[in-house]
Amino acid sequence: MGIGWKLALVLCVFVAAVAVGSPLTEDSLVGLWGAEHTEGSPVGGKLTVELHSEDSHARIAGFDVPVARNVDQVHFSLPGDKGEFRGALSADSKTIIGHWIQPAGLVSYQPRATLVELAATGAGTWTGSVLPLDERVHIYLHFHREDGKLVATIRIPENNRLAPGFDVKVNKNGLLLSGPRGEIHGTFDTQTGRLLIPITSAKAPDVFTKRDNQNAAGFYARTSPSSYKYQKPEAIGDGWTTSSAEVAGLDSAAIRTFIQSILDADPSARTTFPIHSFLVARHGKLAVEEYFRGFTRDRPHDTRSAGKTFAPLLVGVARDHGAKIQPDTLLSTVLRRYLPFANTDRRKAGLTLEHIMTMTPGLACDDNDAASPGQEDRMQSQKGQPDWYKYTLDLPMVSDPGGERAVYCSADLNLVGGVAEAATGVWNGELFYRYVAQPLAFGRYYLNLMPTGQVYSGGGVYLQPRDELKLGQLYLNGGIWNGVRVISKEWVERSTTPHATFTPVNDIDSNHRYGYGWHVHDFTVAGRTYREYAAEGNGGQLVMVFPDLDMVVAVNAGAYGSAMWYRWALETIPKYVIPLATH
Repeated sequence: MGIGWKLALVLCVFVAAVAVGSPLTEDSLVGLWGAEHTEGSPVGGKLTVELHSEDSHARIAGFDVPVARNVDQVHFSLPGDKGEFRGALSADSKTIIGHWIQPAGLVSYQPRATLVELAATGAGTWTGSVLPLDERVHIYLHFHREDGKLVATIRIPENNRLAPGFDVKVNKNGLLLSGPRGEIHGTFDTQTGRLLIPITSAKAPDVFTKRDNQNAAGFYARTSPSSYKYQKPEAIGDGWTTSSAEVAGLDSAAIRTFIQSILDADPSARTTFPIHSFLVARHGKLAVEEYFRGFTRDRPHDTRSAGKTFAPLLVGVARDHGAKIQPDTLLSTVLRRYLPFANTDRRKAGLTLEHIMTMTPGLACDDNDAASPGQEDRMQSQKGQPDWYKYTLDLPMVSDPGGERAVYCSADLNLVGGVAEAATGVWNGELFYRYVAQPLAFGRYYLNLMPTGQVYSGGGVYLQPRDELKLGQLYLNGGIWNGVRVISKEWVERSTTPHATFTPVNDIDSNHRYGYGWHVHDFTVAGRTYREYAAEGNGGQLVMVFPDLDMVVAVNAGAYGSAMWYRWALETIPKYVIPLATH
């Protein structure tokens, strides 16, 4: 899946120039070229809903569509699968609170749900704003010399797409790029000073211009490189109390060394870790907040599999609010509407909630094995069963459930979300808002959806970085955020206790254990061992909790599809992160 990456499939046509009136030469081509692609921008903006006895309708982005109302429930869809709204009118009729469903796009491969609040603005009229997930992508074309030859690399940082190794030849008729998958021909126009390349779409070219560190935020760590200067995070009323590093007991010199290493890294090197944000809270206060490569505190970030950790949290809050579920609850009782399960096996009758929370159900699901029937990409790409809960429950059994060995399976944690929804009878989007986003004062967020419209709990929620950090602080506080209990202390302790162990994936992955959606590690620094539990996601999405240091760290990065992010985390934590805490 991806954003229309056509390099391996089609020949792209180039139309280029380097400067108005100047011919294209190898020397003038050398450097960085960039383009922004926004094809298929999602519907958003002002939303008005009018509810009247004789006629109810909604208006947004030029659409005017009928609204279906069932008591307090409000629903409408735009034609052409352009968007959908699900909401509920408050008892006092002052608000309509719901979720906007955004269809899949360039960045979000599946539909997304984001919170929308509409306020009464007149008799039978409510108004608010829809802020869809930004579907803009950046494409960078880097021309440089290797051993005297001109070569090119194409990079799309939004999903870490990288196509290196193109030999480049310039002639009077244009360009010739030769790579392992064939040749790409192009021409140039000396009158425009632009390079036009149809990379993201064969229908129209992407418009490239020459770039440097002042206007290529997605490529360089910072647009204005300089010596790093620490600044105390700003208090913005989102629930975080902020503190200086010194007051929080953090080593300013260690912070400076780490951040400067990020700023000094060669952005064109394939080994450079593309970090997007780095936040640290110590003693309950936000003390470090740094962003890179065009990311900001207001821009929600894909959490990938770090979002799995919300599935056991939803089960826990559902249980705290009266749902009749426990770790030993049988899946066949809470998910009985999916009976009978295919691939009949007596062991399926014994599958419990704890088995899927700890990735030990014994189902034929291994995300690290492309041939595994339950592997995430296989499940999501198949069309025979749109209900991924049913798809997972129908998988064959390959081992006895339980035991010490965990097998990484996104479908397991997605099924955990299914248990929360089935046990409460409430759509998980509403559960997430009511019991997580609202008490933790989350800003904008985007929930990943399945083809059935149910929330995909196997990962992929987009969150603002400060809100990601709140998840770690909530668990460090034993289930309390700013004096309010969100989840029971007992569930926090169960969730962060190791229940299973993963097979090491590299030479330094020696003690990788798993709780309820939390990865558990031990790190030894200066002769002392520190326990860490973390929400971890592909590309370097990390929420790390260090109980002995009273510290939470959140990282976002763009090393998607690469094994480098996990090694980076295991090496960086003892080298840079733990030494931040001085006392």
